[in-house]
Amino acid sequence: MPFCQRDSGSSSSSSSYVVAGLLKRLELERTSAHCRAKVSKLVTCAARSWSTAQYDAYQKLVNNIHP
Repeated sequence: MPFCQRDSGSSSSSSSYVVAGLLKRLELERTSAHCRAKVSKLVTCAARSWSTAQYDAYQKLVNNIHP
């Protein structure tokens, strides 16, 4: 359940919920090799993404960058 949909509770339980979610997202128990593979996959996917190319073209246009 997203944080914004939680029942109101004590500040302590809310902060514990946030910290637990953050720790889960950071994947601190993973090995360095797993982290490198995940970052590599993210970069590869972004480099092949249509939206990345569109954003790059937009930035070149807005910032007056001519190759």
